Amino acid sequence: EMIPLADIAEPFVWTEDAQMVGLGHMPYFIEIDVAFDYFRETRASAVSADGKFVVGFSSIIPDSYDLGGHIRTKAFRWTEEDGMVDLGHVTGGVGLVETKAVDASEDGAVIVGMNHYELPPDVEQPPDWRARDPFIWNEHDGMRLLRDVVAGPLGLGSTGDLDGWSLDTVTAISDDGRTIVGTGVNPLGDHEAWRLVMNHNYVAGDANLDSAFDSSDL
Repeated sequence: EMIPLADIAEPFVWTEDAQMVGLGHMPYFIEIDVAFDYFRETRASAVSADGKFVVGFSSIIPDSYDLGGHIRTKAFRWTEEDGMVDLGHVTGGVGLVETKAVDASEDGAVIVGMNHYELPPDVEQPPDWRARDPFIWNEHDGMRLLRDVVAGPLGLGSTGDLDGWSLDTVTAISDDGRTIVGTGVNPLGDHEAWRLVMNHNYVAGDANLDSAFDSSDL
């Protein structure tokens, strides 16, 4: 078992009755067959309105070992019943090293966050490569790139360009899970804040966002 040298940071929840309670850390998740010394850092980003869900990220920080292109930071959702649950990652990304949850809806059913990418020095940058990409997560569909959801199920543009928009960061989601805000680059090339309103009622498993879970979502 890999044991960290030290814990740099640990998130907590505070209530008047229980006072401060630590949330712990995610289990060791680096998938390589090399033992190395590391530090552990876990931070909370947001808590749901009812206080039952906490989202954030947990990091493995090597003391001296080079992790290269391995994922070293993972997004999580915490509940008292399930503890810290890994939100997974988007497959197919080049150089993905970090996933960080930023905010959650009131009931914790919809989570938004950021994927961060890092190319090794000997890898040529692909034409459509991005250093960061916002994601949206729900329990049925897992983690998806927000731009893919906007371009596909929401039908607001072709994948990758979103009618000239580039969604660079996501900063918050509304309690009902229908409004997301962030920053990006508009079609004129200017950095600008954006707001995305998904005019539908969220239903678990509703992959095409038509407010129903049926065979078209499978």
